Amino acid sequence: MASTVPTPFLPVALIVDSDADSAEMYAVALSLEGFTTVEAHDASQAVDWLVENRPTVVVTELCLSGASDGLALIRRLRENEHSRDIPVVVVTANASMRAREAARRQGCDVFLAKPCLPEDLTRHVHALVSQRDACLQAPTLIRGSS
Repeated sequence: MASTVPTPFLPVALIVDSDADSAEMYAVALSLEGFTTVEAHDASQAVDWLVENRPTVVVTELCLSGASDGLALIRRLRENEHSRDIPVVVVTANASMRAREAARRQGCDVFLAKPCLPEDLTRHVHALVSQRDACLQAPTLIRGSS
């Protein structure tokens, strides 16, 4: 697993892709946009890292080596109360309508087909993170009884 040491001041992107070249390309693009990046090359590595860490965003391929695929990873993220609100971007070579629908059912926020330009990925990641931050900063209304 390749990574830089996450700092408390930078957003963290977990990139899960069996193809090291794709993972590196997206990691460099997100690093240039101010993200600390962590690369995992299968779902098992990603889950191991997630046990003790909380990324700002997860970028995953659907087709991963190992026992689990990207759909299983998304499902695990959404089932866990500590990770269910983390934005998930799928960047995959499996761009069929069936794969797109399956990813959405599991809780994918954005689905991008490969080849995906790094600037397209970073644009979507920034939009998701901004949207999530706006939701977290929105005032909570408390209704009192009278």
